[in-house]
Amino acid sequence: MRPKLLLRSTILTTACLAAAVLLMAPSANGRSETQRLKVEVAEVGSRFRVDEAYLDANDLATRGASFLAEGYLYRDGTLTCEAFACNGVVYDADGVPSPEFPDALLGTWICAGTHLEDIAAGVQGPISFTTQLFDLGTEPGTETIVTTGLELGAMGKAVDRAITGGTGQYARASGVQSETLIGFNNIDVTFEGKSWTGITLSTTITVR
Repeated sequence: MRPKLLLRSTILTTACLAAAVLLMAPSANGRSETQRLKVEVAEVGSRFRVDEAYLDANDLATRGASFLAEGYLYRDGTLTCEAFACNGVVYDADGVPSPEFPDALLGTWICAGTHLEDIAAGVQGPISFTTQLFDLGTEPGTETIVTTGLELGAMGKAVDRAITGGTGQYARASGVQSETLIGFNNIDVTFEGKSWTGITLSTTITVR
């Protein structure tokens, strides 16, 4: 794992963007009956927020803490990780984040949820319950997929989540999101004393 934000990042879980594979003929809403997207997520650690009323003496979140995270969605195969240290997010001298690979950017990932366990306990199983938004359109909200479910504290272990809907061609979407935590970006980066470590996720979204 990692110090503080490395640990808290394991509460999140969700998303690696990639190419869509259309498996059946298009339906009336403009998408195939079954569509599979494999994507990668690089969380922007500086954008993470947690309810400070639920932090312990070491500033780690405890059960019941709500949180909000945001990241970049990339095509599958864009990000690289070595010993769980990944790329995908860069900061300028003023601490302003930007995508490291803008040509491979597919959209934005937003995750909001609640801790089910204390981060300090190092739980490998379900550690939070979240809703994730995959914003894939050229304009905010025009092409989205929404999922809900559990997040795991374990590295490299997949968990299935329910697709609950979306907008645009995904307005009637259902199906399954399979998510795996594969590493962390900016593990050693701090700004004004705060760690800006972000999680890195690999996700396969099967929309029906």
